[in-house]
Amino acid sequence: MAAQAMNASGETCVRTSTAFLVFSLLVLPAMANACDNWAAIVVSVNGYVVMKRGDQAPSETVPLNPDSVICPGQQLEVGANSRAAIYLSNNSFVRLDENTVMSFPAIQSEDSFWVELKQGVSHFISRITMRFGVKTAYTNAVVDGTEFIVSANPDSTQVSVVEGTVSVTIGQRGINVPVHGGQGIIVDGSPEFKRIELSATDSVDWAIYFPPLVFVDEIQSQLFQSNINTAAQHLKRSRPDLAIQELESISEPDAAVKIGLAASYMAVGDIQGAENSIKGVDTPQSDALRSLIAVVTNKPQRALVLARQQDTQALSSKLALSYAYQANLDLPSALDVARDATEQYPQVYMAWVRLSEMQVAMGDVGSARDSIGKAKDIAPGDAAVLVQSAYVDMFNNDFKLAEDQFQKAIAQYSENPQARLGLGLVLLRQGDLEAGRKQIEYAVSLDPARSVLRSYLGRAYFEEKRDDEAAVQWDLAKQLDPEDPTAYFYEGVRKLYSNDPIAAIEELERSRQLNDERVLYRSETLLQSDEASRSTALARAYGEAGNEHMLLLEGARSLRQDAADSQGHRLLADNYRGNSRFESARSSEILQSMLLQPLTAFPLQPQLNETGISFVEGTGPQRPGYNEYHSLFTQDGLYGAFNGFGGSDGTWGNDLVGSFLAGPLALSLGQYHFESVGWRDNSDQAQDIYSGFAQWQVNSSVSMQIEYSKLQWDFRDLTPDLATEAGENEGERLDRDTLRFGAKYRSSSSNTVLLSIASRKSDDEVDSSFGLIRNEGIQKSEVDSIEIQDLLGFGRHSLILGLSYFDLDENSISTNSASTQVNPAVTAQFSREDHAKVAPEIYNMYSYFLYQAGDLDIELGLAYSSISRDVTLDVSQSFLFIDNNGNVVGNIPQPNGIASLEMDVDKLSPKFGLLWNAGQHQLKLAAFQSFRYLPKLDQSIEPTLFSGFYQLYDEEFASDSDNVALGYDYLFDSGSVLGAYLVRRFVEYDEYVVTPQVTLEEEKIEYDESIANVHYVLAVNPNVSLITSLNWERRDFAKFEAAFGQVSFIDRYSAPLSVRLFSEDGVSLTVEQIYYKQRYKENDITPITEDNSWVTNLSVKKKLAGYRGSISMGVQNLMGEESEFINYDASKLQFYPARFWYASVNFTL
Repeated sequence: MAAQAMNASGETCVRTSTAFLVFSLLVLPAMANACDNWAAIVVSVNGYVVMKRGDQAPSETVPLNPDSVICPGQQLEVGANSRAAIYLSNNSFVRLDENTVMSFPAIQSEDSFWVELKQGVSHFISRITMRFGVKTAYTNAVVDGTEFIVSANPDSTQVSVVEGTVSVTIGQRGINVPVHGGQGIIVDGSPEFKRIELSATDSVDWAIYFPPLVFVDEIQSQLFQSNINTAAQHLKRSRPDLAIQELESISEPDAAVKIGLAASYMAVGDIQGAENSIKGVDTPQSDALRSLIAVVTNKPQRALVLARQQDTQALSSKLALSYAYQANLDLPSALDVARDATEQYPQVYMAWVRLSEMQVAMGDVGSARDSIGKAKDIAPGDAAVLVQSAYVDMFNNDFKLAEDQFQKAIAQYSENPQARLGLGLVLLRQGDLEAGRKQIEYAVSLDPARSVLRSYLGRAYFEEKRDDEAAVQWDLAKQLDPEDPTAYFYEGVRKLYSNDPIAAIEELERSRQLNDERVLYRSETLLQSDEASRSTALARAYGEAGNEHMLLLEGARSLRQDAADSQGHRLLADNYRGNSRFESARSSEILQSMLLQPLTAFPLQPQLNETGISFVEGTGPQRPGYNEYHSLFTQDGLYGAFNGFGGSDGTWGNDLVGSFLAGPLALSLGQYHFESVGWRDNSDQAQDIYSGFAQWQVNSSVSMQIEYSKLQWDFRDLTPDLATEAGENEGERLDRDTLRFGAKYRSSSSNTVLLSIASRKSDDEVDSSFGLIRNEGIQKSEVDSIEIQDLLGFGRHSLILGLSYFDLDENSISTNSASTQVNPAVTAQFSREDHAKVAPEIYNMYSYFLYQAGDLDIELGLAYSSISRDVTLDVSQSFLFIDNNGNVVGNIPQPNGIASLEMDVDKLSPKFGLLWNAGQHQLKLAAFQSFRYLPKLDQSIEPTLFSGFYQLYDEEFASDSDNVALGYDYLFDSGSVLGAYLVRRFVEYDEYVVTPQVTLEEEKIEYDESIANVHYVLAVNPNVSLITSLNWERRDFAKFEAAFGQVSFIDRYSAPLSVRLFSEDGVSLTVEQIYYKQRYKENDITPITEDNSWVTNLSVKKKLAGYRGSISMGVQNLMGEESEFINYDASKLQFYPARFWYASVNFTL
């Protein structure tokens, strides 16, 4: 009965409404024939529903059907045991109960819209800006966009407000009484009135949806079978009133008749009538019916008790048991029962429909298609078959076919809210937001007590940037089902994008808590995906609030819950961003995120997938520019995003991404440019990146993608100045081309296979000088890789298996030359050319097993790497003395020749980790070996984290490390976080050294490293957060030869303190003060260098309306500290060594 939601991403664009065109071509002409200014259109009819003139004169009754038009001056009548739904011309939705009479005034004023409820009960959903009123014998109820119920009886009127405010005018005295959400008022002919308190479900139980034919078609009666058959025919024609009349005409009904009568009562929402009809009946079918009544009235535990009450093989009993298991969140059992039903009743289409529903719920869309195909063979035109078939087609991206089947199902049975929901979703997916949202509003009107429909409607309003109305729907969903985490999740997302991250954290934490308790309509495996979604959104909120450490924790948590969570990998990539130690890790997580992502219209900015292009820690062009907002529905159409950036020192940049989504295909193109004069002479640079990406969703299980990117980077000397002069880079040009193919095969919700095939070519030309020596070099490299990975889930446990192959071909030519005059007549000239070729071949395999036992996670890993590396060096050098005429007058012989070396490595890396997560405490520890088999700055799909700790560092090729790590975090009830971690690493790797005799020797390099952090995040109030931490890193080399541009040890400290303020109008302010201290020694020649400084950063950001982007400005290094503080290996700067003003604008189209 529950349909799966489509994956949520996409953005609202201006598009032509397909549904509106159909509406205009088909419905409007009929309306024009009926009247010029129509008052209402009939949405659904179930029973006796007619129209007549609204005056007192006798008039002919006209039966109404869906799409019938009601004109001003006419009257709508709903008979006994009947219901109807209409759409008013003022954009309001009305559901009418039995015995209801509503008339439409012949004349309306321009600024208002009125209807008169003469008798009966009506449920109104009004989203209008004009004045809207409902008149009864005792009251006038006036609203300005709200949801309420009016019950008009001969002796009184009751107005019940679900949400919003209704102004009720009582009698001729004109007393105005405001009635707010959750309240009601009862008015009779007296001057007095009575207020009452209401819950969200009060007064709307009659509007529930229940399909009766599954029972009526099954029951058998020896005495009254013809009556039952006649009733079934009436129900198929949407005439439950006649079915009830037929069965009530039997004076002494048997059990079968009573069950049929109860099912018919349920068809019009008469729960009391249904329960009274089967009172005293004790059969499998009666218990099954009672169980389903409990399901639709949100009493899951009672439903399961009733469904299990009789051990029977009746089809209705099996279906009821399946639905009861689903309502109690036991999807595997619900699936097993449905499968058993098809085995016992292979010729009954409803058994196959139910099996298909559960297969979709379990994520097995391929099997669901086979099952619904068998149902179509039996009953191709049945409404239930059409609806489920349409959902399966929608998940297989056959949107037009799905739309057609939903339309056919609605034409056959207009009261089905599931068909309306499906039609809304498929219209949204095709880019028709307005028409899709309207269909979901129809669905809510048809079944207003279903929380899941409210959640969908809130999402649709959110897409239309109608935040307040979205919040109302999610609040109602919480009231209708307080234990459902979905509404809390979406409200958290809304608050996150509304510049309220601290409140968003509260909503998302509540959602996760409920998810743990209730498991969100999923099997245990799918549940992990739900928890992963909550963790990724929660991590985004923590990141927005400035708590980067919690971003890491939640990103890691999401992947422990679901290793195939695309957003979890993207979170880790964002966490790595701005830290040059993890360029490969960041790129690897981006790659995994892209491989796992659903079909999306929002590609990455071109610069985010490149490595090695930053020059200052924490800043630089790799940081995303435009806001990370994604809509909650994927929609066809054209999309775009632009980011512009400008700052001090001639710095400016921009990126532009355009994309197109149509059905199963997504295409995107992007460009990026960045340039800067730099903070000192000879530090200018310019970058250009171009990218193209295509993704094809072959079917619900298989997707493929191809990506191409090109980088061009011209730069000079961007490395920090050390005490020892290492030369000056006078010009370097890097060209890099990457071509990648990827595929994902998801055979089930618990098994995903990834394939990545890539080729990356690089050309790096350099021109540098050091004193008299000039160096010119060019390095050409090509890396080809093939990787395959299998992600397996076993309930709460998971297993990751992977194989990788890398083939690197690197050729470099380096020419060094120098000349100086020995005397006025003779010049000494030295030249040397080194031609090196390195061709490693790399095989890698790995396995990671996660066992979750209550609050304890145990992670085991084992990796094996084999590297066969051949190094060849050809050296040609000379030292000549040349006179002024160019003649060689002497030389110093230099060794020349060709040398080679084989450096083979086989490495087995075991890993062990524990994570204890008990409420507010989280303790993690790990001991593991890791091996850097990746070529420098390359990417892989192997996990970059192990047991919550980093394991992929940017280190020398073939480096081997032993790691021991311990971390602890305490989460306060207020949302504050206090934690610390310590990591000890022991690293060794082999390098080849060229001897003076031009031979190659292998030399082992060793160092140990300590990394420690203490952090505290305080949520001062909903608008203020304070973040502080203390960071320490030290690296000591055990053996270090004198070398320019290197260091023998580094000791670094930083202590940031920042305050973030958030306002309701979308403005956020960050004030940051950071203390830096560094100590390092380059080699045995130089003394220890020691510096310390305070750096102040300020920034302010304003989010644009409708989540379209933001404008920001700020200053880094306000006091203009010019000392160059180095990163972990002295290759980059910790902060920009000059005052840097900047401003940026970014938006999505």
